[in-house]
Parts: sequence; C-alpha cells; structure tokens
Amino acid sequence: MYMQIDVDADAARILDFLKVEDPPEQADVIFILGGSSVAPVVRAAQLYKDGYAPNIAFVSIGGRFGGDHVWGVPEHIKYKDVLNDLGVPDKSILSAGLTTNTLDEAKQAIPFLKENGVNAEKIILVARPMHQRRAWATFNKQQPAIKFINCPADEPDPADTELSRLVAEIDRLIVYGAKGDLSAVTIPAEILISTEKIRDTYLG
Repeated sequence: MYMQIDVDADAARILDFLKVEDPPEQADVIFILGGSSVAPVVRAAQLYKDGYAPNIAFVSIGGRFGGDHVWGVPEHIKYKDVLNDLGVPDKSILSAGLTTNTLDEAKQAIPFLKENGVNAEKIILVARPMHQRRAWATFNKQQPAIKFINCPADEPDPADTELSRLVAEIDRLIVYGAKGDLSAVTIPAEILISTEKIRDTYLG
C-alpha cells in the first residue's frame, strides 16, 4: 500500500490538473455548474459584485454528485437562496431546474440564456475545482462559438472521502472524450499514474 503522504501528494497533483483557471475578465454572464457545494455560488456572487457580469445563471437540479442529495432541495433552488443571502438581487439571477448532468447543462445553457435575452459571446464558468476542467471541456465542445472563462470556486483540498471523485473525474475525461461529449483532453502520464495509485490504495 502507498504511504499516506504519497497519496496526499498524488491527490494534490490531480486536483491541480483538474482546477483549470483563468484570470477573471468581463463577460456576458456567470454560469454556475451543478454540484454538492455552495462554494461555486459564493465565488459567482463575488465575481458579480466585482462587476465581471450583470447576471448569474444556472439550470441544474442535481445528479450523481448533486447537492440535491445533500440539501434535500434541487440545486437551482438552493443556489438562488444562497445568492439572495449574499445580496444578489432576483433581477440578476437567471435560473431553472432543467438538467441533471454536465453534458445537458452545456447543451441547454445557451438556449436558456437566449430565451432570457442573453446572447452570450463570453461566459464565466464557475464549478468546484475538481469539476472545472471537465465542465470547460464539455461546454467548449458543445458551444464552440463561445469563449468560456474558467473561474473555479475556492475550496480546501479534498478529504479522503472525496478521493473517489478525483479518480472519477479523470475517468470521465477519458470516457466522455472518447464519446465526443467533450473536447479531447491530454492527460499527462504523471496524472494517470497518481490516479491509479489512489485507485489501488483507496478504491481497489
């Protein structure tokens, strides 16, 4: 079995790869990906308050890693409540319960925005750090005419209980890339090695 310190280093290496990040810049809208954390909602609210976009949008209900299992309410309802608590007015929130996975979010987000009067050319994507690369790759493949800016949430390093999520994210990049659901992602050999170490140590 691998030493715990090695697994910690491997987890940090994978997370650093998954947490693709760009400097914030002016955009037409901030889009929050679905997930079981309010950290992306908090990051989106701060970006909104800093003036990077006039609206915040989201369309998620929940899913395999969904917050609906954690909070007992659909994600789009929870997100709006948190944004209101953080001082974001209803007029700046565009939300609906439409999707249960990242691919559907990428497919339905743009039509939803257009229905609400937003013809976006640039969108800030906000997800959990470990979800950010897959979210970007999926939106980039499904909506290639739009520029997506990666602004992942601030979260502490994943605990042991989330190591399986790190492995799942690498697996999904490979599987969904092969299916054509997302833009092909080149995964460095050291990331694949770290993934297998964690899989063998914790999930074998």
